[in-house]
Amino acid sequence: MSVQTPIRQSATRIIVLGGGFAGIYTARHLQKFFARRTDVEILLVSRDNFLLMTPLLFEVCSGKLEMSACSISIREFLGSVGFAEAMVEAIDLERREVLVSAEGADKRKLPYDHLVLTLGSLTNTSRIEGSELAFTFKTLADAILLRNHIIERMERAEVESDSNVRRRELTFVVIGGGLVGVEVFGELTAFMDEVVRYYPRIRREEIHLHLLQAGERIMPEISEKLADYSTHVLSRRLGVSIRTSTPVERITPGQVHLKNEILEASTIILSAGTTPSPIVAGLRRCAANSAPNYGRLEIAHQYRIRTASPIPSWRSMRCERRRCWPRTFMRRLMTCQCSPSYTRRRELWPLWDATAASRLRWVFRFVDFRHGGFGAAIIF
Repeated sequence: MSVQTPIRQSATRIIVLGGGFAGIYTARHLQKFFARRTDVEILLVSRDNFLLMTPLLFEVCSGKLEMSACSISIREFLGSVGFAEAMVEAIDLERREVLVSAEGADKRKLPYDHLVLTLGSLTNTSRIEGSELAFTFKTLADAILLRNHIIERMERAEVESDSNVRRRELTFVVIGGGLVGVEVFGELTAFMDEVVRYYPRIRREEIHLHLLQAGERIMPEISEKLADYSTHVLSRRLGVSIRTSTPVERITPGQVHLKNEILEASTIILSAGTTPSPIVAGLRRCAANSAPNYGRLEIAHQYRIRTASPIPSWRSMRCERRRCWPRTFMRRLMTCQCSPSYTRRRELWPLWDATAASRLRWVFRFVDFRHGGFGAAIIF
């Protein structure tokens, strides 16, 4: 396949790679800042032409929301910002070019003056042997595939007479007790409560759900008090087993191998950490492949990648600071100093309750103040 030669533009071109929350809001803020500048061009490159609302992906998996409810058009959202639906193949730091490809088209080289990396991450399948046999939960396709698979397992169990096969079909294992793993697990328990009534030969107590966490507690990303409260709520649900300090040794077809036990399950979901995009991990000049970084890029507080030979036009950002980063970027362009970043000390965590009276329980914490219920969501 041929590669189209890039045509250098007279305007300063800022390319944003990635169409997630970080990339979308960065491009939007930059567009507002440079709205009256005709010498600045902003281009966003993403493999999909829609923005995925990942917090709603769990409800799509359980069927509570339609696919259209968690995705919006990038072109509609960005307005006048340039957009290219393409896959990023490589980045040439020397020539300041990005190689992209699209289905049914030749590869293209996009020249840039400033580059923003918001390519996100992938599910880490290198930690556990056989991880390719498990379901992942990162994209809209993952959610639909998992939902269809779970419904198919219920259909098989409904007509199955062999007790061993039936037990395996009704056993679900989630590997990884981080925020994503716990929310998938909680949504899965609520989903079972809803659909089991359509299968008269399946009793709710026959369905077993296991959450396996290698660490000492689930959700290490949030405070210990909230994590303990979440464990308490989930543990009260029927058929639930939450195991901490339980690393998975390997995965084989229909089996999860622990240290002293083998769990037989027809549904295995992997949410055991993430790994950086291979495009980011492959950047040689940024020393991304050094052992302690695991492919991640070390950045300064101005969001500039630390390299042996500094690249003034090279920028990176972290998703949790997406709202303040565009201003930092603009200050850097104007040779101003960046103000230090800050961390919000507030947390909000949704918990699906198994009781009929209240399906959704919100928990809000600000510093040392904790509040629960629907009012917590209003406060947040």
